[in-house]
Amino acid sequence: MTVTIALEPVDSADGVALVRACFADIIGRALGRPVTATELDAALAADPADGLSAPTGWFAVARSAGEPAGCVGVKRVSDDTGELQRFFVAPAFRGAGTGSALLAFAEQTARERGLSVLRLDTRSDLVEAGRRFAARGFTPVTPFNTDPHVDRWLAKRLT
Repeated sequence: MTVTIALEPVDSADGVALVRACFADIIGRALGRPVTATELDAALAADPADGLSAPTGWFAVARSAGEPAGCVGVKRVSDDTGELQRFFVAPAFRGAGTGSALLAFAEQTARERGLSVLRLDTRSDLVEAGRRFAARGFTPVTPFNTDPHVDRWLAKRLT
């Protein structure tokens, strides 16, 4: 399966659909049931994608055979550090290298934009993502926020 990745506005139709799917997946896992539209809308309103547009960041969409397969955003949080956000691979595309391709794209784009560190927060129940981040060289770091919905903070120095 060939995956193409390109920068795209986070508020594009595919960007919005992928971010909604990302939040529905994450919240549904936390709740142990499908998320309602009201819960999803509230979560998205509470955590907008601010910073994932120029000049403070960017957003990318992965496609396979033209179908949206996943997304990733990076928000610049300092001169040399970016924060990975909205990392998501649609279930139908998991296990096919889409996540690795998205992370490689995010890292390369970060380097091109002068960043030397990428960091992220996540939860230990997001097992697939945790394995993917570890495989790409992300390691635990001291918590850098007080988000009550996360329990793991990771970073990677880009070389």
